[in-house]
Amino acid sequence: MITLDMFTKGFYRLGFDLTPDRGADEEHINLPRRGNMSIETRFKKPLPKPVTCSLCAEFPGQVEIDKPRNVTVNEYHSDQ
Repeated sequence: MITLDMFTKGFYRLGFDLTPDRGADEEHINLPRRGNMSIETRFKKPLPKPVTCSLCAEFPGQVEIDKPRNVTVNEYHSDQ
């Protein structure tokens, strides 16, 4: 949770529902699909300090990012 004090110091959180029908909180299942997603940000002026972006995703699988930043994705399918 981001408090008012944290917000005034530059912390904030955004949430997006990226399910095909925008119904992530509903009690139904979307058909499995494959695809790619990227995050791109642009600022009017260069930022004075580095920023950190963290991503929280929910899907049946596992993503591993090791120390040299290699990304491994292990997907779990219901037919396995």
